[in-house]
Amino acid sequence: MKLRTRIYLLGFVPLLLITLLLGGYLIQTRLAEIEWGMRQQGEGLARRLALAVEQLAAAGPLTPERLAALMRSVLAEEGVRHVRVRAADGGLIGEAVAGENLSKASRPPWPIDTDLGHYAAWASLPGAPPSGMTQRVRVELTLSPERYWEAARSTLAAVLAILGLGLLTAGGFLFWLGRSSLRPLQEMRQTVRRLTGAEAAGLSAGANGGDELTELQQGIRQMAESLEALRDNMRQQVAEVTAELARQKDTAELANRAKSRFLAAASHDLRQPMHAIGLFAAALQPHVTTEEGQAILGKIQSSVAATEGLFSTVLDVSKLDAGIITPQLARVSVAHLLDRLRDDFQYEAASKGLRLKVHSLPLQVMSDPVLLDRILRNLVSNALRYTDRGGILIAARRHGEAVRFQVWDTGIGIPQEHFADIFSEFYQIQTVKRDRTKGLGLGLAIVDRLVRLLNHELSVRSIPGRGTVFSVDVALAGADAGQYPASNGVMAAAYARLHGRVLVIDDDESVLDALVALLQGWGLEVIMARSGDEALSQMSQPPSLVLTDYRLSVGETGLDVVERLRRLFRGAEFPVVVVTGDTTDVGMRAIADKGYPLLHKPVQPAKLRALVSRLLRREAASA
Repeated sequence: MKLRTRIYLLGFVPLLLITLLLGGYLIQTRLAEIEWGMRQQGEGLARRLALAVEQLAAAGPLTPERLAALMRSVLAEEGVRHVRVRAADGGLIGEAVAGENLSKASRPPWPIDTDLGHYAAWASLPGAPPSGMTQRVRVELTLSPERYWEAARSTLAAVLAILGLGLLTAGGFLFWLGRSSLRPLQEMRQTVRRLTGAEAAGLSAGANGGDELTELQQGIRQMAESLEALRDNMRQQVAEVTAELARQKDTAELANRAKSRFLAAASHDLRQPMHAIGLFAAALQPHVTTEEGQAILGKIQSSVAATEGLFSTVLDVSKLDAGIITPQLARVSVAHLLDRLRDDFQYEAASKGLRLKVHSLPLQVMSDPVLLDRILRNLVSNALRYTDRGGILIAARRHGEAVRFQVWDTGIGIPQEHFADIFSEFYQIQTVKRDRTKGLGLGLAIVDRLVRLLNHELSVRSIPGRGTVFSVDVALAGADAGQYPASNGVMAAAYARLHGRVLVIDDDESVLDALVALLQGWGLEVIMARSGDEALSQMSQPPSLVLTDYRLSVGETGLDVVERLRRLFRGAEFPVVVVTGDTTDVGMRAIADKGYPLLHKPVQPAKLRALVSRLLRREAASA
């Protein structure tokens, strides 16, 4: 049986049953109403006739003539066919029939039954003398059943017409609903047939002997089997691709580690001579007395400082990749932070003919003060680097529960297609003529890493030829956050002579000579050594300070030498400074674990002097 036929039967049969039940109920209700009305009429007429008989008897003798006139008046009522009056003993007193005489069989028996159409009532008559006792007579009448059956026939016809119209309407709606409901199923069946290849094989619908649902079920089962096979195939392919990606990832990681080792080695080898040059230049300064010599020496020191900046930038990336930088969150004053930026960059902006403006807020944010300062400095430096006219705006604005730091410039701008690349390492916007003074392209890469490390939000908007704005959102500081003291600026190191005995350990001859010359120029007693054995052989008492490189001869580090010294001079405490060009993860983590101050080559002599002076003063105070 077709699915459509099933649907029609399932919908029409219950509807037909409900219609028949409803029709029967309506007919029965209507016939009951007609019967009740007919009964009310018959009983009412019987009572009226009985009352009229009583009144007639009270007015005079109850003669057949007078009684016939009364009964004829009752026969004039609609539907009355037969009227008669009987005595109490059953004797007939009077009788009247409408139209033809009633047959004996059609007349109601005595005593009269209570079937529909036959009604009776009792009338009391005054007694005749001499007894004077009251007599009772029975008044009977019969109503014609034609009215009843005529009303029944009209009611039945009306109910059947209404029910037929309802069935016709419901059947049409059921037909439309069946077709509209089956249309998606038919389309689904056709789709399944196409997917399973039944159409291509030339099989007609229902070729398997089943209906649409059976065919659809079989098609879906075939599709499920095909999908299962396809899923297994995809799993195998995904496993193969995953294995290939894992191999490529391992290869990339090996290449990255090799690159890191190469950069670390190259950085170390390059830092050694640059570090020595800087130290020799600082040591030479007191001996250059001519103005021309001082100018040349100043240019040398500027070149060394620029090279140190490039090395420091590369080192920052190495530190971030190594994961050894741990944010120290505290409350940071927005006003003090922006004031320092204005003071530090005002001269550089003025030297390029640019305006530098600052818009501050009297708020505090929660961040690492050093790292947040580095983020904004890199953004300002980047803005100054690519802006030749107009100016720079450093602004802080309230943005919900955060402060939005923004660096605006009127520089060359960044095309939108470069937004995804500007935070990559060594990437620079290509101009018509590449300027070698614009750095290595690591500033924004460092900003991106620091922002993610601090969980801040970074965004950029730019219009080529008109300028760029970088935005960093930093959460406001809560009431329970720690306070970061405001900086009063970097104080210049005092150049008074220093006192103390310093052990300098470095396996590079030029660096060792430069350090010795510089430290002795500051008034310090210097003991130099190229290895741990040489250092221990010259030490008869603990040093005031140990200044050591990290990587020494093969298999030995400066940390190893310091441990040997501490075992030699048990109980003695002396500060240690590690000066190194090493940027490897292992080296930086090892130094960080010890908690020793770390300086990366090349080191600015002023920075080295400030650190050495502070440690020696602390050592003298503890002694």
